[in-house]
Amino acid sequence: QVAALSWGYDLENTYPPSIYRYDYVLAADVVYHHAFLDELLVTMKHFCKPGTTLIWANRVRIESDLVFTDNFHKAFHSSLLLEDGEMKIYTATSREGEDVDKNKLNRIKA
Repeated sequence: QVAALSWGYDLENTYPPSIYRYDYVLAADVVYHHAFLDELLVTMKHFCKPGTTLIWANRVRIESDLVFTDNFHKAFHSSLLLEDGEMKIYTATSREGEDVDKNKLNRIKA
């Protein structure tokens, strides 16, 4: 299925997580509408639930790309797979549910 995707717009209704689950999400050269990078991160987090691996390829063009990359690393468990000049490829997994898991562990220890 091919469908239009507006970053951050009505994702819960258009792509409800209870129906749409992915093993892999590939994002290549998607950091270009610099006014919408927060929405891009929201969209990545929406589609990358626990059990999903995100593969993101990016070429740094301007300073705001670096801010987005920092926010990406904060939002996901990520590692650099390949670096070739300005081109970088990352793999990432969700951090969703970590606080809940830590709270459960603390209750078990108590």
